Amino acid sequence: MKKLLAMILCLVMVLALAACNNGTPNNGDNSNGGANGGTPAASGPNGATTRIGLGMAVDSAVSPAEDDDDGRAEAKVTTCALLLDQEGKILSVKFDCTEAIATYNKAGAVTWPDTYKSKKELGYDYGLKKYSSIGKEWFEQVNALEDYCTGKTVSDVSSMQLKEEDGRKGVPAAAELTSTCTISCDQFIEALKKAEMSAK
Repeated sequence: MKKLLAMILCLVMVLALAACNNGTPNNGDNSNGGANGGTPAASGPNGATTRIGLGMAVDSAVSPAEDDDDGRAEAKVTTCALLLDQEGKILSVKFDCTEAIATYNKAGAVTWPDTYKSKKELGYDYGLKKYSSIGKEWFEQVNALEDYCTGKTVSDVSSMQLKEEDGRKGVPAAAELTSTCTISCDQFIEALKKAEMSAK
């Protein structure tokens, strides 16, 4: 039952993310705020052939329903849309993440929200900024990570040094990111690698 609920929730998340991914992220001023806005094109500079890939990393957990306490199923889907040049360098990369939480009781009744918004769609409403040691919202930190990735290979990005900070693992240790991105990057890197593997 738990595995079935987790699978259903993951499917709902993927469908929701696919629907949400067609919109423009809302960061409070209806602009992406980064250099990587828009949908990746099918060709690079001077019409050079490029490859486009999409990758997803899914992290899920289910806690059981006990006595009068509802069970809880959570799924976090991190996506990566990637545009590579002929030499494998990143021309454009877009990351986003959607989190879904559903509850269920011992009778098997499942409750979840009617709609899900990705973290980029939530923009400033996501609320990370007030807890951030660098005073930046989630989408701002991801925009900085996207800018950092651009011009590098997937291998360069996936081998960047990571550290543990305030109990969070996978925080970038690269000097270029210490003041712009302090969120865990493990799931982004996993999605990036999968996007490269799917690139055609």
